[in-house]
Amino acid sequence: MNGARRQRLVVGLGNTLRGDDALGALVIRELSPLVDPDSVQLLQCAAVTPELAATLAAVDLVVFIDASRNGPIGQVEYRQLESETGGLPFTHGCGIAALPQLVRQLYGHAPTAYLLTVRGGSFDLQDGRLTPEMEAMVRPIVEKTLALLDDDGRDR
Repeated sequence: MNGARRQRLVVGLGNTLRGDDALGALVIRELSPLVDPDSVQLLQCAAVTPELAATLAAVDLVVFIDASRNGPIGQVEYRQLESETGGLPFTHGCGIAALPQLVRQLYGHAPTAYLLTVRGGSFDLQDGRLTPEMEAMVRPIVEKTLALLDDDGRDR
């Protein structure tokens, strides 16, 4: 590859104390030995906040991973997030879909952004334990994330 290496970010979202909501953190743990830390940053966050904008402005690609209360059971859903400018209603938080728009407004550019979700079965209090159905989805999410990162983001 010629030129500078593309910088990538994977953000695992969720609360590790809320059952299947720990998905993002567990995927980040699985990805850690599989990516090159010089070109792929791994970050675990309980929630998306506007403060993530500066981190996103420094990368070319971001993949968000989150458990969902909606969608088909047992299936990884993913979509590209748009970053067109427009009015952004911010209060104390920030939605995943609004974050690329905020980055574009503040920094004049935004990374390519994807959201990977899987419907969770339980968000009850339980420390870092996924339901068996969600546990079975960790590997497919890791594989889809690696595919989105592309070969030059992987450790060789």
